[in-house]
Amino acid sequence: MKNINPATQQPLKVLWFGDGVGLSGFGRIGNEACKRLSQRGYLVQMACINYTGWPHNLPVNWIWPLGG
Repeated sequence: MKNINPATQQPLKVLWFGDGVGLSGFGRIGNEACKRLSQRGYLVQMACINYTGWPHNLPVNWIWPLGG
């Protein structure tokens, strides 16, 4: 697979910084991009503006709330 780090043999990690989880235009783009990266085997974490920690159903490894 292309998304495996050759040095560690672990999946590549992606940090998405921006809108996410929310229903803004940028949030929908971030949600879809991270969902597709996660489905392809990347370890995805999101640092989301305007997210305060409410429940979500995104298939990502971690979401860091930056709103509040």
